[in-house]
Amino acid sequence: LIHAEKSGSIAGKAHGFNCLAIIAQRRGNLTESETLYGKAAEFAGKAGDVRLLGMIEQNRGVLLNMRGNFVAAEARYSNSLGAFEQTNDDEAISWVLNNLGMLYTKLGHYQRAIETLVRGLTIAKLRGDSLVESILVLNLAQVWVATGKLDEAEKACISSLEAAQTRGDHLTIAEALKCRARIERERGAFHESIATLRIGIFEAEGLEDRLLQAQMLREFGQTSRALGNSADARLAWREAAESFEDVGAQHEAAEINALLASLPS
Repeated sequence: LIHAEKSGSIAGKAHGFNCLAIIAQRRGNLTESETLYGKAAEFAGKAGDVRLLGMIEQNRGVLLNMRGNFVAAEARYSNSLGAFEQTNDDEAISWVLNNLGMLYTKLGHYQRAIETLVRGLTIAKLRGDSLVESILVLNLAQVWVATGKLDEAEKACISSLEAAQTRGDHLTIAEALKCRARIERERGAFHESIATLRIGIFEAEGLEDRLLQAQMLREFGQTSRALGNSADARLAWREAAESFEDVGAQHEAAEINALLASLPS
């Protein structure tokens, strides 16, 4: 950013502000991040950099999603998709379709989620992009879990996990373990689910990914409650709520606090 200011590069300033916004977002400083994304978008617009505008819109969508503003998040993702389609950036298109698909799953719009994720998966396969493909398959598995199609979910989860292990992709491994633990819980295999989550939490800790750790702990609490272990559920959810708050995911933190309030005293 300093170099861009010295050289007067408008595009450089846009990239600089976008990077600063991402850093602020990962630190949980969402208000600061939002301001920086606004500056990045302003300079990207002046530079006529459509692809960068698409990246910024996608990042703003992620931020809004973390805040629980799902309508605005969908609008940002849609703007991003339009920009990437304009620049024929298939890799970026598949990533934003993945984000949209996850959002639709969260909202319970399962058919839209399937259509969106399958479109992204088709693009990823044509490009031979195994990373994006395995992530899209994993998020399809989440739809199958939500709709009770556990056999299909398991196949997708195993496929994604095996591909991630081949690549040495620990982030996707952890996400796949989280999905497998949900499948095990839905089948009533609570002890297996707890064991899987312990491995997943270890992976998340190694990645120093506070958001993923919080998501794992949320699942751990759910399974502990299903086992009738309110004490372990309370401990897991308290730590999850703290982690969600630390990364600025206030919507998720509020949901966890509601779960804590539902536990017997």
